[in-house]
Amino acid sequence: MQNVTMKTKKTIECSIERVYMFLNPEHSKVFVRVSWDGRPAKDELRTCWEKDGQLMLGKGIALSMDEIADLHNFIMDGGMAEEDDEPDGVDFSAIFESSKGIMDKRRDGYRTDNGFIVLTRKDGEN
Repeated sequence: MQNVTMKTKKTIECSIERVYMFLNPEHSKVFVRVSWDGRPAKDELRTCWEKDGQLMLGKGIALSMDEIADLHNFIMDGGMAEEDDEPDGVDFSAIFESSKGIMDKRRDGYRTDNGFIVLTRKDGEN
């Protein structure tokens, strides 16, 4: 366990009980269990830096276990995806399903534009 003193308008004592993980390669954000001024420890996401071999904590937010579980479920269920986001890939089964008989059309004198979605006659007739 590590005791750290943070200086703001007043001195605040914090005790880092556990460093769960750093959230980026720069180690500037951390998920920790920390107690402030002797109060019960909470799980928190915080900015951080190292000073004289000690982990210093900056601004952050405390999360309950229920909030962590809700956040996990939201991310795993794709809750951050927006309708306007780029598609993950092409659904070829839908394309092939919509183009049944295309080879017959090509043999009958049609050609394809944009792959095999738009059909026009080779001789220009529709």
